[in-house]
Amino acid sequence: MLAQQRKSIIEAMVKEKGSLKVSDLSEEFNVSQETIRRDIDKLQEECTNIVKIHGGVCYVSDNGVPSTVRKNLLVEEKLELAKISFFN
Repeated sequence: MLAQQRKSIIEAMVKEKGSLKVSDLSEEFNVSQETIRRDIDKLQEECTNIVKIHGGVCYVSDNGVPSTVRKNLLVEEKLELAKISFFN
């Protein structure tokens, strides 16, 4: 598989899942972790929503907050809104 193909797939996977580990990507593509790190470095240069983190990569929303963090913010408030919406 060509590096560009691998980067495109990694980008799609990160957008879908929010974050990925270098080790998991290395196994998935059967390449070294260093190769994945280089792919992530290039992706980060090309795509402003992809951020390299310790041990992996994550997708950051337009407001700069990682999607994996955003879903854990204001949980109690979200539950209250859900209750109000459900019972009305």
